[in-house]
Formats: sequence, C-alpha cells, structure tokens
Amino acid sequence: MPEIIVPTSLFITLSIVIGIFIISRHREKMYAMERGMTPEMVNAIFQRDKSKRRDKYSTLKWGMMFFFVGIAAVIMAYAEFRVEQCSDGFKFAAISLSIGTALLITYYIIRNDEKKLEKTQSENNTHSQT
Repeated sequence: MPEIIVPTSLFITLSIVIGIFIISRHREKMYAMERGMTPEMVNAIFQRDKSKRRDKYSTLKWGMMFFFVGIAAVIMAYAEFRVEQCSDGFKFAAISLSIGTALLITYYIIRNDEKKLEKTQSENNTHSQT
C-alpha cells in the first residue's frame, strides 16, 4: 500500500502546485488589465527577457551537467562492482563533483566565447570609425 500512496501523493501535490501557479498568474494578469493596462503591456511585463546570457547558454549548461553526471554514474557503477562497500557519501561526492566540474567548464567556455565576441565587436567598431 505505501508504494502506491507516495507516487500518488507526489502527482497530486505537483498538480496542485502547478494549478495554483497558473491560476495566480492569470489573476495577476486580469488585475493588471482591470487597472487599465493593455494586453500588450501585460504580456511585456510577464514575458521573460530572451536576450539574457543565461538563456543563451542554458542548453550548454544542462548538456554539460547531464554529461558529467552520466560519467559519475558510470564511475559509481564501476566502483560498486569493484568495491563491495561503496558508501553513500562516495555517491553524493561523485555527483556533486561532476555537477561542479560541468558548471566550471561551462563558465570558462562562456567566458571565452564572450571575450571573443567583445574582441570582434571592438575590431568592427575600430574598422567602422576609420
């Protein structure tokens, strides 16, 4: 019986949270429109800014994280096969290190990409001024 209650309560809870989020967002929009805002103004307020750097590189970040967590999972499976008493602390540390490594590598890739972009833009500005 408990193996049915836990997944069921998880899905019910998630459904309630998502429902409350959708309803509250709708009420916020309706309240703004009742106060005289046009639908375009309301949509501009509630839309995310797509030009942010984190959105530009989010696929890279998530790809790197899944890649390194996969590597950690392979290492953990190998360690469990080789060592009979592989502790949970080792598993947690392997996953934490893999996510941290992925985020650091992503940071350096993004930083180098932005430096190249700034260099290209400054060169273009220099050429256009002459």
